[in-house]
Amino acid sequence: MSGLVNSCAPILIFLYVFAFAVVPYTIYYFIKNNLFRFDFTKLLKFFLFVGTIQLPILLAQKKLGTLIVAMSARGINLEDVGYGTFFFANDHGLCFFLLSLIIFLLFQKTHLKQSSKIFYIIWFSITVLLAGSNVSSLLWLLTIGFYFLIKLNIKTFFLLVSSATLLVVTIYVTPLNDFVVERYEFFHHKIFDKQLSFFDAEGAVDQGVPERADIVVYLSHQELKVIGDGPYKYFDPIKKVFPKFKNYSQYLWFYNDLGVIGVLCVVIIFGALYLNNSKFFSFKLIYLILILVYSFFSNTLSDLSFMIVFSIFITKGSIPILKTKKFKQYEHTMYSIPRLAEN
Repeated sequence: MSGLVNSCAPILIFLYVFAFAVVPYTIYYFIKNNLFRFDFTKLLKFFLFVGTIQLPILLAQKKLGTLIVAMSARGINLEDVGYGTFFFANDHGLCFFLLSLIIFLLFQKTHLKQSSKIFYIIWFSITVLLAGSNVSSLLWLLTIGFYFLIKLNIKTFFLLVSSATLLVVTIYVTPLNDFVVERYEFFHHKIFDKQLSFFDAEGAVDQGVPERADIVVYLSHQELKVIGDGPYKYFDPIKKVFPKFKNYSQYLWFYNDLGVIGVLCVVIIFGALYLNNSKFFSFKLIYLILILVYSFFSNTLSDLSFMIVFSIFITKGSIPILKTKKFKQYEHTMYSIPRLAEN
């Protein structure tokens, strides 16, 4: 509708629908209808292996960060170096995957021993904190805090106090102290010190170096966009340039292109996928909150890593769509390999 109203080229409308509707829904429905075929224990082992190797790779990338920036064929900031084996400069995608694993290990019963669970949670937590994604560090803290809040009793309270004491001592006597101080100063500056004015935001936009917060302040002083300026007005896929703002954000991208309706669609789409697989009050709600937050920092709908991880963890244990369509007479055809039919 936005494309038609703004007289956009049909090819741009088609590309927009393909990238932000066909791709995410194809991933979701494929996983929804096929995840139950596989032994999730083996799949989890693979995920744990992938998650474990991220830390040494990430540390190597941090060590060679300046060299990676200099040799990169595509522009990348030094703070974005730390994406492990995930897509280029996609530190948010890496952290979403690790946070999803942490949530699963915290709230779901698995084949792992308790000691192994604790090891993986600590290992993945360190990886998230060192990845350089500030919002991921905050989301990790909220996730751990939420877990202890709902599990709060004398035992967990003692464990929390003991773990916190050990963590504080460890941080204080190791190089992690500098890292924590740097993170604290960053969030303190963002929350308490930095008071954005429209003139500051407008200046950042004019200079071509606006942060996402600058763009929000700048747009808040413009006329409200109901259906936006049309597909790919935020980013030109032909010239591969950002005409106005150079920041990846599903909300900002959709607001500029599709208006308020587009922003609401992001929440509605992810909310509908979540509710299709779980009750409203479930630990899986954390996955929904995470991806909605990350949508401010990434184009989550067109990002394969976000959609694959989100779809796998919210559909785990839910009923396949094909079974809900009363196709039971064809149920035997749903198992292409006999051994995968075992439940």
